[in-house]
Amino acid sequence: MARKRKLESIKDYERALRNKYGKEVGENYKPWLRVSDVDSHGRSSIVHGIKSKRDHHFLSDIETRLFYFLEYSRYAVDIREQFPLFPLDLVMQTAKAAAIPYPYVPRTKTPSVVTTDFLVTLRSGGYLAIAVKPSDKLCDARVCEKLEIERLWWEQLGVKWILVTEFQVPVPTANNLRWASQPFRKDASLLTELREYTDELTEYVHQIDIGKYEISSVIETIAVDFDISGEPGIQIISATL
Repeated sequence: MARKRKLESIKDYERALRNKYGKEVGENYKPWLRVSDVDSHGRSSIVHGIKSKRDHHFLSDIETRLFYFLEYSRYAVDIREQFPLFPLDLVMQTAKAAAIPYPYVPRTKTPSVVTTDFLVTLRSGGYLAIAVKPSDKLCDARVCEKLEIERLWWEQLGVKWILVTEFQVPVPTANNLRWASQPFRKDASLLTELREYTDELTEYVHQIDIGKYEISSVIETIAVDFDISGEPGIQIISATL
C-alpha cells in the first residue's frame, strides 16, 4: 500500500506537480488523488485499465461503475480520474467572479485544489469532463457551489462538463461490464486473440442491450452464432460486451 501524501500547502502542491501527479496522459498519467491519499469509507477501489494499461484510482462506487461504462465506450480513448484544475489562481478567480466562496484546506487555510472526477479524451479529438456525485449530496448547497466552480472552469475552456449520479450508471450493467472485462485486466495477451473477431463481433454486440438480458444468455447466443467455444472463446466474447 502506498503511503498517504500530504496535500495541505502550496509546497505540497508544487512537489506533487514536480512528481507529475495530475499530468501526462495514458499509462503515464498519475491521478492527483490516489486511494491511499484519502480517508476510506470502504468505497474506494483500484482497477487496472485495459485502454490505459495503468491502475485507476476511484473514491466511490459510482466512480468505479462509471469507469466500466467509459472503457466500454468506443468514443473514449483515454480516461483520467481525479484530474486537478490548475493554475490555482485562475480557478480562484473563476469562483470569485461567480461570487462563490473558494474552498480551503481546514487545517492550513491553504486554497484547496479542485478536482474533476473524470477527464475523458474523445476519439473526435475533444474532451468531456465528468463530475460524479450521489443524488442525495445534491441537496447540500456547498456541494453544489463546488460543482459550479468545476462547471464554470470547463465552460471557459470550451470543454463540455456533465454531472453523473447513480441513476445514470445502473448497477447490473456495470457489474456485467466488470465481469466481462476481468479476464483481460489479468491477461492482456487475450486481446491479441480478440483482434481477428473484433470488427464483426463488436458490431454484433453493440446491437444488444446488455443491461436487459442475463450476461450468460448473451454469451451463449453469441458463441453459437460465431461458432466460438471453450474458455478462451468465452473470454474473447466477454471483452466485447
